[in-house]
Amino acid sequence: MVKSVIGLFILFILGVGLFFVVSTNLFVVALASTDAYETPRPEVPEFTLRYVDCSYDVPPVYGIDQFTGEEVIIERGYHVDKKSVELIIENPPFTPYNDSDGNEINLYFNFRGKPHFGGEWRTYPLIDGSLYHGPSFFVPVPAAPKFPASSSEYTNITLDLSVFFSYEQYGDLSNGSQIDLQVQSLVGYFDYYQFEGQRSAWSETQTMVIPEFPSWIIIPLFIIATVVVIIYRNSLRRQVC
Repeated sequence: MVKSVIGLFILFILGVGLFFVVSTNLFVVALASTDAYETPRPEVPEFTLRYVDCSYDVPPVYGIDQFTGEEVIIERGYHVDKKSVELIIENPPFTPYNDSDGNEINLYFNFRGKPHFGGEWRTYPLIDGSLYHGPSFFVPVPAAPKFPASSSEYTNITLDLSVFFSYEQYGDLSNGSQIDLQVQSLVGYFDYYQFEGQRSAWSETQTMVIPEFPSWIIIPLFIIATVVVIIYRNSLRRQVC
């Protein structure tokens, strides 16, 4: 009688232990499934790009000489060199939502670039899960720009090429320079400057070439060439007559 009671007690303990182990595993699996559902891994984005010259001239500031009354230059004008790239990204399928903690989950984009013939990739603005911005790129900045996907089919983003290079490298950029660029999808949210969520693999590399001369100058050159030809032909007719 005592042996049977002890046997039943042992079976009871084993049953409770087995139930606890199975329940715990099921809970972990369910939790993992829920997290995977709430933060899916985004698709690798596809994109095209083009070079944009956003350089501009700041005109001089004029004032009046207090002694002579003449107009003089108070501050000299200067040129701002601003080489940029426009990226047209095809938005991966995604619908924003709130997770179980109330965080708004959105689709964002991350970028990286490097010289075409060597060098290391430089990522912007998300580096190792933190937002970075500015010339040093050593200090995480919560106010750094974020690049959410638009609500349309494509997202257009223009970036200054200086975010991918050091001062020295950026100064070396000239006509004919080739630059490799990649895009990454992010699904999640930003907590201060820290990103919480999933990232896609990096996209295929697109190579951009800084043109030998600005594309907008083609039409004026064509017009000038046409005028020169017309003048030359008219001069030949006059000589014949």
